[in-house]
Amino acid sequence: RIRRVIVENGYDVVHVNNTFTYGAAGVIAARLAGRPVVAHVRNPVRPTAFARWLAGKASYIVCVNQRYASELRAAGITRPVRTVWDAVEAEEPNPGEVAKLRRELLPDGGVLIGAVGRLDRQKNYESLIEAAAIVRREHPDARFVVAGEGPLR
Repeated sequence: RIRRVIVENGYDVVHVNNTFTYGAAGVIAARLAGRPVVAHVRNPVRPTAFARWLAGKASYIVCVNQRYASELRAAGITRPVRTVWDAVEAEEPNPGEVAKLRRELLPDGGVLIGAVGRLDRQKNYESLIEAAAIVRREHPDARFVVAGEGPLR
C-alpha cells in the first residue's frame, strides 16, 4: 500500500525519519517504487543484520550527530553518511531572570552544567549522572541540573 501511495502521488524521493527499524516499511516501499530514500537517523541504530540490510537500501543517510555517523560506518554501512546537526532557534533569555535562576541553582558560584530534553531511557541520562559523579570528585563546585518531561521525571 505504501508503494502504491508513493507511485500514485508521484513522489520523487522518500524521507524516512528515525532509525531503519522504525522506518522499514517506508524504505522497502520506496525501493520497490524505484524511488531514492533519504534515511534520517535521530537515534542509535543497533547494528543488526536487518538494520545493515535496510541501510544498504537507503540512497543517502543523514545523522543528527557525528557519533551516530561513526557508528554506522563502523558497522559496515557503505551508503553515503553525513552529519547534519539539529538546530533550534531559541528566544533571547532575560538576563535578570537568568541570573536569578542561576543563583537559585548555584548559590555559591561555581560551574553549572545542564541538560534539557525528553526524560526517557533512550536519552541515557544515567551516563550523565555517572559523569556528574566523576566531575564532582575533581570539581566539587560543579552542579548538574536536568530538566524536561517524560517517564523518568
